[in-house]
Amino acid sequence: MKKYNCGAYKVKNMLDEMIYIGGTIDLYGRKYNHFSCLKNNCHRNPNLQKAYNKDGKENFKFIILLYCEPFELRRYEQAFVDKYRNSGLLYNVCQENVENWQGVKHSVQSKIKQSNVKIGIKLPPFTEEHKRKLAISKFGKNNPNIMSKKEIIKIRELLMKRITVKEITRFTGVSSGTIVKIRNGFYDKMYNLPNQEYPVPKNIPISKKIALKIIKMLEQNISVEDIVKKLKVGRTTVYRAKNKYYHSMYNL
Repeated sequence: MKKYNCGAYKVKNMLDEMIYIGGTIDLYGRKYNHFSCLKNNCHRNPNLQKAYNKDGKENFKFIILLYCEPFELRRYEQAFVDKYRNSGLLYNVCQENVENWQGVKHSVQSKIKQSNVKIGIKLPPFTEEHKRKLAISKFGKNNPNIMSKKEIIKIRELLMKRITVKEITRFTGVSSGTIVKIRNGFYDKMYNLPNQEYPVPKNIPISKKIALKIIKMLEQNISVEDIVKKLKVGRTTVYRAKNKYYHSMYNL
């Protein structure tokens, strides 16, 4: 079995040794999500967010505690929380039952708001000025859900390396829909990025149009290396075309 991507981890403040403990079936995706939320000041753990805002990104590290099977995950996560519970070093809000978030204490305002919703009391509507300010705050780059230019450039580089959307999602934690938007140039105008044509990802069947181009170039006695460079396809793809693999696929 290949190396697990499931396990327990901690986010550690290197200045005062405070830690946040968690568990996930996707460690690499969770790391990205934690620091993305912290960067945008929207992390669900207020204790960790406050410390991050104060001490800065450079003083926080994501450390994997252990790898495990998914069914063992909550047991190990709870064990680590129990180990540090009385140390005063935990950012975790929920410490009694990490799976169900039992024991979380809600503020009075939060309780009133939830109660009103349940009994059908409608909150006063937003004023037009409030709506206008909300719209401005969520527009374009001001929207905390919009990726930064640095993050987009990183994903563009991965796409240029012929890595599939699924693999990039697994590696970065970014949704496949967002990656497709980047590939289709959705953010290019927003960040003044040049238009980019991306090569065909690995292990993905090429289109009929590309297959025909390869076959035509082979008929013109163009070398495999030259075809790979010009069309940005893999050598295996060219050899498949040479062996008439795509003839049956596309009825050529």
